[in-house]
Amino acid sequence: MTEQRKVQAAFADVAKDLLAKDGARLSEAEQREIEAEAEEEILGEPSALQRKADNPVSESGAPAWAKVPSNLVIPPWKQIGYVRFKPSLTERPDLGERMCITWGLSVVDERLARQAARGESTRMYEELAKRMIRSVDGHKADWTGKNGEGSVNRFWEEIGPKSRAFLINQYLQTHTPTVEETADFFLDCCTYRTSVVG
Repeated sequence: MTEQRKVQAAFADVAKDLLAKDGARLSEAEQREIEAEAEEEILGEPSALQRKADNPVSESGAPAWAKVPSNLVIPPWKQIGYVRFKPSLTERPDLGERMCITWGLSVVDERLARQAARGESTRMYEELAKRMIRSVDGHKADWTGKNGEGSVNRFWEEIGPKSRAFLINQYLQTHTPTVEETADFFLDCCTYRTSVVG
């Protein structure tokens, strides 16, 4: 058995343990998936099974590590982002791991972000990214400015510049069409004609 096959076999054993913990039984389909994953070559990216093991999902669809407030109403058809920041990436590592829940902006959210930016173009993306935040460390997002448990402004300050950059990048990735989407739009969804007089 090659070294790579030994690693794959060991990974499959660990994955079986992770999926079967707490007395849960693996279905035949799950067992076949695990065996298929063990047979595939690992090409530098985590396999689907590894991603499942690293991000177990609760019954609500949220990762097991996510703190979802009971009063948070998640709208249908939204892509929900569950984001956590290791203490080493934050300005306040003494507060431990931080997390937030995000989703895409509505027209009202965009207007509020523009108002908060007060015409400063350099603040615009920052305010748009902040508006995506719907939950802070297990508390519903608070925009009152009172610095309570769910205060987005306090969270934004405490997570520091590295973590803020991740959220700004998340905003850009989730609110900007991909190259493929743009090409498809202009090739298949948009056409122009010249008007004729007369």
